[in-house]
Amino acid sequence: MAQFLIGDELGNIKRLHYNPSPSNPDDPKTTIKTVLNGSTSASSIQALSTSGDGDSRMVVAARANKTIDIYKWNEDETLETRCSWSETRMKSDTSFVGLALSNDVVYSCTSNGALRKTVLPKASSADPTPIHQLVALPSNLHAWRLSPDSETFAYGGDEVDLSVWDVEQAFTDHSNLKSGNTASKKRKRTAELLPGEIWRANNVSNDHLGLRQPIRISSLAYLPKASPHHLVTGTQFGDVRLYDKRAARKPLSNWKIFKDGSGVKTLESGPSDHQIFVSDSQSRLFAVDIRNGSVSYGYKGISGSVSSVAPSQSLMASASLDRYVRIHSIFPPPLQVGKAQDEKGDVLEKVFVTSIPIAVFCDEETTFRSDAERPGEDDEDDDDIWHNMEGVDDEQDGLQSRKQRKK
Repeated sequence: MAQFLIGDELGNIKRLHYNPSPSNPDDPKTTIKTVLNGSTSASSIQALSTSGDGDSRMVVAARANKTIDIYKWNEDETLETRCSWSETRMKSDTSFVGLALSNDVVYSCTSNGALRKTVLPKASSADPTPIHQLVALPSNLHAWRLSPDSETFAYGGDEVDLSVWDVEQAFTDHSNLKSGNTASKKRKRTAELLPGEIWRANNVSNDHLGLRQPIRISSLAYLPKASPHHLVTGTQFGDVRLYDKRAARKPLSNWKIFKDGSGVKTLESGPSDHQIFVSDSQSRLFAVDIRNGSVSYGYKGISGSVSSVAPSQSLMASASLDRYVRIHSIFPPPLQVGKAQDEKGDVLEKVFVTSIPIAVFCDEETTFRSDAERPGEDDEDDDDIWHNMEGVDDEQDGLQSRKQRKK
């Protein structure tokens, strides 16, 4: 069984429950219920997150009207507003690109770089006012993520390459709170890290014409806890790039997943090691093996761009612009790199919703399996795969250096 939360363009929040083996054969496998009624497109949900269980279970929603709402689950499976606030630094042409709820702390980030940390008051607290801390990041962001252990966050966007920050240091050092500060303006001209920034990627090498390649990050994800130093990004040109913070600033690998010019729409790490799910701006959704960049399998029958995916331990939900929410089966990549994929994912169920679903979130405790829990795999062999990888641009850089010496 699996449960997912869905936020749509009218601000509704719905709960989807999937049971592959109902007790009564006549009962549907998929049920969907509206747990919060929205109002208009102005309150469209742009991001969802949930945390806790039992009486402490909470849901946070970031909306197009610049507000963030915190809800508490009731016994009748409805949502009750606990508190809310408005992102005052958000402009009319910007949106929320990141949202996370971790241990009664809410992190939100907008496309113009307004990062906010909000500590929620305890239920028994006499003062119900949340405590806010603000940080100004670079503008033109398209993706922001909090790490699985909540110790770091990463972001990227238009001409903003992948950058990783320490959460505690970012909100302790207030020297970068003003967007007009000198360090922010000189970011593109210096390789010096900003206060709180612990790692920043370098752009890939120039193309075959010697021209600089633009930075267009559209999505990013941390890999599971088994690989805490690895991140993966998707670009508006259809590239998927794998990074290791310990190895190099340039990507370990750079794969052109969508070769017809379609950009990466969304990207999520899967429950299995070395697996990610990637969708494009058309209607394709692929499972990709990041050990060699090969497409393990794709899902058929999707007629709209997939805006959000949410993998659980054994299933995955997706929301697409064709007004369908789909439940997918997922299978791990083969144990040996390059072997054919025996079992391939499929669309198990699809549910039509009257308003376009925007965000979907897995509403269950999901712990990704580590390498030690995968039968037949060896940790040392897995480490060899990472360490034997060379930077995607190392060979090109060497060729260019030899050409310069000849000249």
